Amino acid sequence: MRNIVLATSNSSKVAELRSLFLEHGVVDWNVLTPKDLGYSSDAREDGSTFDANATQKAVYFSQLTGLPTVADDSGICVESLHGGPGVFSARWAGRCVDSTQVNERLLNLLRESSNRRAKFLCSLAATFPNKSVVLFRGQCPGSIASCQAGSNGFGYDPIFIPDGFADTFASLNSIEKNRISHRSIAFGEFAAWLATL
Repeated sequence: MRNIVLATSNSSKVAELRSLFLEHGVVDWNVLTPKDLGYSSDAREDGSTFDANATQKAVYFSQLTGLPTVADDSGICVESLHGGPGVFSARWAGRCVDSTQVNERLLNLLRESSNRRAKFLCSLAATFPNKSVVLFRGQCPGSIASCQAGSNGFGYDPIFIPDGFADTFASLNSIEKNRISHRSIAFGEFAAWLATL
């Protein structure tokens, strides 16, 4: 078994990414987090694009651990908010203490809007120590719900309805979500690339 680092401290994202490893047939890699390896620091995330933030995290933890590393940066882009929160999705709501409050803030902003179109975007960066970064991207189009629904998932999942579905991401089971999500699409490309190494 070869070791690979998931460059995140978000436990919900770790669980989702580990399940994506299995679902995409990546079974000959031992998936570790920085915490598993005794690191508590976070990488800088001050890029202006998803690609830049994912790259920063992948390079930082690959250099820190000396191991192959994969990192993602994802967010929700709402048409009537001019593509926002976008790359600032994780820190957009400022002092809001949890995702429920963040989602309520976004819903309040859209209360009078007739355009609820949105999409989730994901940039996945993979690198080996002292090697160049390879980027993989995925997106999932949909719309913003009128209220929060569902308890499966995290972040903006309770207010995002993917195209072709009547329910939010957070109302779908993990198998359904992982079949269509932005992160799964990017991860599928990554898994195919990893299999060629």
